[in-house]
Amino acid sequence: MENLENRLWPKDEEIEYLVYETDEFIVWIDKVIDIDWSHNDDYDEKWNPDEEKQNMVFNYVTKLECIPNDHLTKNIRINFKRMIGEAIVRNLKTDYENAMQMAKNAEEFITNRNNEQSRLWFLKASGGTALIVTVLGSILWLTKYFLKPMLGETTFFLLIAGSCGALGALLSVIMRLGKTNLNPAAGKDLHFYEGGSRIIAGCISAIIIALCVKLQLLVPIFSNINNTQVAMVLAGVIAGASERWVPSLIAKVESNTLNDSNK
Repeated sequence: MENLENRLWPKDEEIEYLVYETDEFIVWIDKVIDIDWSHNDDYDEKWNPDEEKQNMVFNYVTKLECIPNDHLTKNIRINFKRMIGEAIVRNLKTDYENAMQMAKNAEEFITNRNNEQSRLWFLKASGGTALIVTVLGSILWLTKYFLKPMLGETTFFLLIAGSCGALGALLSVIMRLGKTNLNPAAGKDLHFYEGGSRIIAGCISAIIIALCVKLQLLVPIFSNINNTQVAMVLAGVIAGASERWVPSLIAKVESNTLNDSNK
């Protein structure tokens, strides 16, 4: 936001969207989607502004303009800046209470749009990674008669369980997406890395749990399944969907190890 006091009004080609104009002041959105405003020497005499209250509103809207929004569509950015512009208009008209309310509405609007974009980034990364792993798992299964003798039955089904763990992890992401704390200021890349790593973590967890099932080290409920391979795959899906299963298993093993060493 720029105060162009005592400067000429902007040229038409400098204005992307005109928010408001009077003989004393003008508020507009420029071509780079920034809010600008200007007033002439007659403004103070006509409106008699309260400098302290005005500065409070201007400080608030300046903070709003620092909220990241370049990643959003032009239409959303203009709507956001229009709301800020309306807050400035009310502020220049000395309607400070409504100016602050409009500024808060603008903050709520851009926060919701940013959160939606964050969830979209995260879901794209998670879904894309899960799709790649699932395709690899499908190829592995379709070539089982060739690969299983080469890899060995245990290794083969551990890999299958790992690929199924990606689906479990994706299910977990989808179910918790609305509750996940995401920060759009972190940028698109970090959202993609975090979303992808969540799926990879699900794959690794699935392999660990499937191996434990194979070795009959935990989860007595799986002992009721006659087919060990089916139990491994099922455990892999559940392990991928559960973020606490493997950490709790590691903590349990660590506790037992410490207790044995202290005896």
